[in-house]
Amino acid sequence: MNAKRKRAAKASRNALGARGFWARRAQRNRDLVSGRVAPKATNENVRRSMKGNKRANTKPEQVLRKMLREAGFPGYRLQWKKCPGHPDVANPGRKIALFVHGFFLHSSPICNLPTPKRNAAYWEAKFQRNRERDERVEEALRDEGWSVVTIWEHDLKKAAREETSRYLYAVVSLDDRDERDALIERRKQEQRLLAKAPKAGEDASRGNAPAHPHEGTTDDLEPTQDPE
Repeated sequence: MNAKRKRAAKASRNALGARGFWARRAQRNRDLVSGRVAPKATNENVRRSMKGNKRANTKPEQVLRKMLREAGFPGYRLQWKKCPGHPDVANPGRKIALFVHGFFLHSSPICNLPTPKRNAAYWEAKFQRNRERDERVEEALRDEGWSVVTIWEHDLKKAAREETSRYLYAVVSLDDRDERDALIERRKQEQRLLAKAPKAGEDASRGNAPAHPHEGTTDDLEPTQDPE
């Protein structure tokens, strides 16, 4: 190949490389907007925090399992694969599925956290997918006769553990599924009312309204797992 052809071939490869680079960048931008890929961490602390998220055996899950053992219900299974959604904790005998949800990745209605300003499109798409998946899993479990209990991460902080433990005992100890589901629904209604209650500092006249779950002294809990 003479020098002229070599130069032409090199220029062609460079052009293809440039087009490929911009095509890959455009695809990544589309993936970011759709929420299919995570954006790069803005700093090392953020990278370590997100990398440290675990799918299973998180500290909130350990707290929940301890509550069940202390309540006299040790016969549970972890990440039970024989039912939809692989519940964090499942009692196959009573057909009770328990999920421990982080308030950030699962968009707790009580906390009502704002969407991060950086990479907002990515986070909005991710939160929406997580909510839709949670709804599908709960519906599939109910269709198979399971009672579905959602425990939020803030329900397992020190200030709320006693009340959460009483609720868990009441749910797991009921033999009748209809009674269990009614109790679970009442709990959801209470949490929806709590979500509407103003946080500390927003309304000093709220009187005896229940405290927001992030008020008061709490111990640190590591983030619950990213469901993806």
